[in-house]
Amino acid sequence: MKMRRKCTISNKKKLIIAGMLSLSAAMAYFLAAVSSWIAEFVFARGIYRASSLVINTVTGILPFSVSEIIVVLLPVVIMGRVIAWILLGVKGDKEKNFRKELKDAGCTLCLIFGIVLFMYVLLCGVNYYRYSYAKINNIEVKEHSKEELYEMCKSLAVEMNETRGKLGEKYSGTDYKVSDYEMSDMVREAFAKSARDYSCFNEYTAKSKPLFVSYIFSCFNTTGIYSPFTVEALVNVHIPDYQIPATMAHEMAHINGFMREDEANYIAYLVCVNSEDVRIKYSGLSLAFTHSMNRLYEEDADCYYDVWNMLSEEILMDRQMSYEYWKNFEDTELSEMGDRINDTYLKVNSQEDGVKSYGRMVDLLLSTYYQ
Repeated sequence: MKMRRKCTISNKKKLIIAGMLSLSAAMAYFLAAVSSWIAEFVFARGIYRASSLVINTVTGILPFSVSEIIVVLLPVVIMGRVIAWILLGVKGDKEKNFRKELKDAGCTLCLIFGIVLFMYVLLCGVNYYRYSYAKINNIEVKEHSKEELYEMCKSLAVEMNETRGKLGEKYSGTDYKVSDYEMSDMVREAFAKSARDYSCFNEYTAKSKPLFVSYIFSCFNTTGIYSPFTVEALVNVHIPDYQIPATMAHEMAHINGFMREDEANYIAYLVCVNSEDVRIKYSGLSLAFTHSMNRLYEEDADCYYDVWNMLSEEILMDRQMSYEYWKNFEDTELSEMGDRINDTYLKVNSQEDGVKSYGRMVDLLLSTYYQ
């Protein structure tokens, strides 16, 4: 009886495949960088939209984060392989050539690198160079005066007071009395509703997933993350409840191919304020208000406090609780490390302002408010 040969890929083939994938990734990144049209119509609306839909259809079936499972299991697998190689070298096993094992491992790592690079570029990197959200939706972004910013902040404060009042005594900004999974479904419905009015959004967008290690993300001053390898929107649900819906919508905006942070923030605001659920709407307004007020404080502190004094007691309590929550993670080595990593990542991907780019959503807010 013939024994079946084990199906393996030779080291030569591994290196060839790794080289082809890396070269393809480099070419795709170069083409997207030199031509926004290619980035928009070939990648964002073509290759990315099709491939991401397939992947998140599969990963979306699972209620938990596939990325988290990979992150947990990967070190275990690597450590197991390292221990096996060490034991092999110590025993001097003649049946298996120790050097060959190391060579095989090196070639496998090259293959993995090629796959990871290729997936990152096609499922994330090229989208940084697509048309801006403003161009796609015919929004003229221009400079606005301090007075215009002041008026918009006052308008947001009035709308926030009205929306927060509708929450009544049953809910608070830090206790929405709904599970994270239920909120994820609700935000997904809000996104689908907005997609019917904005063709640049996918009506079918995989819902966001709560992170089991949310507390650790708070330590790194991070509220959410988009995983391009599994096309998942992962959200820190340890944060105050009123910040969660907007964070979910922000990460879902990344799944829709909008990688710039200011645009993802604006889309999150847009999706949330168009929701029929008051809790989600309040979250979106709070996001817009925070960034707008930060800009106003930089330009005129007196105007800032004038608007701040307009807020209801309930909103002030929500924000005080949020302040006390985030104060626990402020100015720590981990939070500063998280900020540095995020800042570097954004700058590498052509967002010159780094973490400050989140606040540029105010430019879009002003341009649509005064359109």
